Amino acid sequence: MLGRKRIVNTESVNVYAEIPSEAKLRSYIKETSHKTEVLHNILSHTDNSGIIIRNLQNLWLNCDKNINKLFFIDNECRLCPNTAAYTKLISIQSFYEEVYQNICDTDKYIKTISSWIPGELSPDITFLDSVSGKSNRTIDEFNDCYKNKLLEPNSIYDEFIRIYKSECSKIYSGDELKSKLNLKKAKNIRKSTINNAIL
Repeated sequence: MLGRKRIVNTESVNVYAEIPSEAKLRSYIKETSHKTEVLHNILSHTDNSGIIIRNLQNLWLNCDKNINKLFFIDNECRLCPNTAAYTKLISIQSFYEEVYQNICDTDKYIKTISSWIPGELSPDITFLDSVSGKSNRTIDEFNDCYKNKLLEPNSIYDEFIRIYKSECSKIYSGDELKSKLNLKKAKNIRKSTINNAIL
């Protein structure tokens, strides 16, 4: 987050949201799950100071800054778990898992992201991967938009992949969906990838 800004009722702002790769989301979920587990192990042993001391020593000696940041030193020089961070991590993990479930379906993804943004959102969504500036959401819209147009090599690949994944997620599920989304991404075959997928 770059910062916060208070807005008045009549003011509008642009919100930019990344559509991350599945691999990136999996790494977010894994990291958040690890942090949550670490804090849970400390917080669940409040009645046994011996276990807490050993766990804290082990954590601190591992020198993992991402984990060390989950603790603070109080006024009595004691190392304490950040309970607010624990609550936040649980909430974020739930959010990441929901996003992961909806990552391929553009409409569901936008709805999930929007659930964390207060206020009324405009229905006009612009996808920054769009070469034309139009918010193409279906293969038919994509075809109509670029039919008979001269384009730079690979310029519409990212836009096509987003739409293709979204369309597939509405038709297929499970292993069949995975097989449909298993597209090659080598630069020299991007054109044929799009052509084969459309067929």
